[in-house]
Amino acid sequence: MSTASSTLEQVRISVIDPKGGRREYQLADGGTLMVGSGANCGVRLDDPKIASIHCLLRLREGEFEVQDWCSQLGTYVDGERIEDEATVQPGTDLRIGEFILAIRSDNSAPQAAPPKVNSCCGSGARSPLTVEDPAPCPTAPTAATTIKTTAESTPPGEENPTPPTASSIPDTPTAATEPPPAAPQPAPKPAAAKSRPAPTQRPPQHEVFDAETVNILRAEIECLQTELTERDRQLAELADLADDNFTSSQEVTDSVEVEKLVARLESLLDELERNDQRTRALEELLRAEQELVRHQEEERSQIERWIGELEQRVATREQEWNAEKSVLSQRIEQLRQERDIADRHLQAQHSDEDTRRLQETVVADLRSELDQLKEELERSRQATQTAVAEIATLKERSPESYAREQIEEAVRAERLALAQERAALSRERAEVARTSAKEENTTTDNKRHCEADERFHAFRQTLKEIHEEELSRDAPQRKPTLGSRIADLWRRLDGPTDTD
Repeated sequence: MSTASSTLEQVRISVIDPKGGRREYQLADGGTLMVGSGANCGVRLDDPKIASIHCLLRLREGEFEVQDWCSQLGTYVDGERIEDEATVQPGTDLRIGEFILAIRSDNSAPQAAPPKVNSCCGSGARSPLTVEDPAPCPTAPTAATTIKTTAESTPPGEENPTPPTASSIPDTPTAATEPPPAAPQPAPKPAAAKSRPAPTQRPPQHEVFDAETVNILRAEIECLQTELTERDRQLAELADLADDNFTSSQEVTDSVEVEKLVARLESLLDELERNDQRTRALEELLRAEQELVRHQEEERSQIERWIGELEQRVATREQEWNAEKSVLSQRIEQLRQERDIADRHLQAQHSDEDTRRLQETVVADLRSELDQLKEELERSRQATQTAVAEIATLKERSPESYAREQIEEAVRAERLALAQERAALSRERAEVARTSAKEENTTTDNKRHCEADERFHAFRQTLKEIHEEELSRDAPQRKPTLGSRIADLWRRLDGPTDTD
């Protein structure tokens, strides 16, 4: 522990939010501040990911301490996460989620140490430079010593102090269901007060931490008890008012009120049932959406795997083409050398006519062979350019768009075939109608009606079967999987390449 001249007397805490906003707090020696997203915290961080009580800041005996309350996000001191408690020097930055807490020394203007303040939102004096104060506690903040003094000075049996008005009490959903507050604790005995350590004596670190934590929790309990007391008072007033109204108008509106209450209760029950059904429907939709997302991820990974294999095949084709090109180049160079040798031999024997004709024949053969090699080289170059163009096209188009185009082409072909089948079916129907008309004209008048009825029923049965067949054909069939579609595309792409 350093001397009093170098001991921290006051610390300035600058809170920088993700949007760049800045709030400043001051913490005097002996004070504490609760940090979290709850409304009862002295330093409130508006982030749903941050716990309601995230950590505790304390300035004790000139040392600034940070204690993490087993938070999920964690508290980071200069980029390192602390597990339980750590002593921090001025100039250090704390990071909690996306918020930055800059710790700076504020010993430039020493002043009298303010009284220690412990409330449901933390303890310690707050700077007037605060830009955005958190939501105040329903009860006025009192110091830990004030709480103890009040408890000691209150005689046994006296009720709790007057609660605040109803407008200052936040609408907490659990206030109506909480039990009434317990009776106030009796004043401690003088012997217990004498057994306490003197103000100048400081207990060990863990005992001080326990006492301060207990004081903060007691303050929070007092806040909740006050809220419960006020809520019980309001409920009692409402009950009295309802009893008075019911007593005054019981003879006139007894049956009407009962019917209204029953109708209201039934409507509430119906609304609750509808809400339950809506919740179940939303859960089903959420599960279906999660399943769809999982299938889409699987399809995407499968497409990427197939595209990788396609690129590998194309790269292998390029390597083979380069090897063939080098072999053809070597062959052309060798033929050129042979042609030069033959030219020299022919020049040496140019006097002989047979030798000249032989030379011309050899040269013609060599030239024809050279032309063939050039044509093969040109074809190889064109094939390479075509492969490069296909690779560029595949890289430019995404796998989804390419698969979508192939699917649309298959759907168009299927629709064309279906239209052709329908046209053939219409022609067959017309032929059946003409045949039935001819048969009706050739029959006698006595049997015409009976045979016409039978044919009409047979024709209706035939049309019904044809209609059912069309419905079964038009019914949505199970779509092929992404793997089968890509395999089909791969066979289409791989077939011509292997043929070439």
